[in-house]
Amino acid sequence: MDNIESLEVSAEGECVEFVTDVSNLDEASKSLAAMLNKGHEGTVYFGVDDTGKIIGLEVDSGTLEGIR
Repeated sequence: MDNIESLEVSAEGECVEFVTDVSNLDEASKSLAAMLNKGHEGTVYFGVDDTGKIIGLEVDSGTLEGIR
């Protein structure tokens, strides 16, 4: 639980991208590609809004296919 709470105070940056839902998957993919092109490791968090607030994400087989 500590990791989730600390995530709420984190901010997006060169190595962190927040994605509200899988409809924004293209945006997340572009951000991750940009991170990797700059030589950074990156993390994409799904179910988190642009302010870092955890909003959750319903995960079903369609969601998993969209992420793959």
